[in-house]
Amino acid sequence: MIRPVQLRWPADVALLLALTCVFFWKLLTHPGWMVYSPDSDAIFHYSPQEFFLAKAWREFGELPLWYPHIYAGTSLIGDMDTPI
Repeated sequence: MIRPVQLRWPADVALLLALTCVFFWKLLTHPGWMVYSPDSDAIFHYSPQEFFLAKAWREFGELPLWYPHIYAGTSLIGDMDTPI
């Protein structure tokens, strides 16, 4: 005799959701916290560019194509790491 297959995917989804909440509990309870370290390279690389882009957007209403603060300047339009 063949037994009918019982669906248990709701329990699996609930378990996965619970494990995700346990793993990310600090981020869920304090959403203003950063996921990465304050001393990470991402902060030192992207934050100055983001401030420069935001200031240019506020003052001139357009995004600059050139970032003059790295060496003699770098292209923002051709840089894939630019946080636009």
